[in-house]
Amino acid sequence: MDSATILKLSARGAAAAQLLVDRFHPRGPAARLVDFPMDWDNHPWVRYRTLMAAVERLLSGILRGAGDLPESLSSYRWPSEAAAERAAKAHSALMELAEAFEKAAHAQASATGDAPSLFDRLTPNGARSPHGGNSPRPKMGLTLQPIGRDPARSLPYP
Repeated sequence: MDSATILKLSARGAAAAQLLVDRFHPRGPAARLVDFPMDWDNHPWVRYRTLMAAVERLLSGILRGAGDLPESLSSYRWPSEAAAERAAKAHSALMELAEAFEKAAHAQASATGDAPSLFDRLTPNGARSPHGGNSPRPKMGLTLQPIGRDPARSLPYP
């Protein structure tokens, strides 16, 4: 890498560092523009609020789509009756959690006039709530992704 490129990269790194300091230092110029602390001590709370808004959306989707756990499955059978019973108990607990989230969100909505949501409240027309409680932006979503290797991928394609 030539010296001109190194100097450009160095200047960009210094500018990025200054933006972080300006935003997150308690006496930084950007920190004074908001009426709430946006510093490193507040960061775990921001991450928690972001996570809980995503969990709430995930639980809402599960509640709408999961229904009852089938007694028997044609694929992915449980290895034993005990495993099937444990899965049924876990499914029931998950559905109870999702229902508790929904019940609390509806109770809060009745009290505030907001759309039913605990961690990412919006007004019924989609505007930001005047009562606060909006999750940090951008919104995050929880997605499923494979972990490890897929053994089927190593099979020869006929």
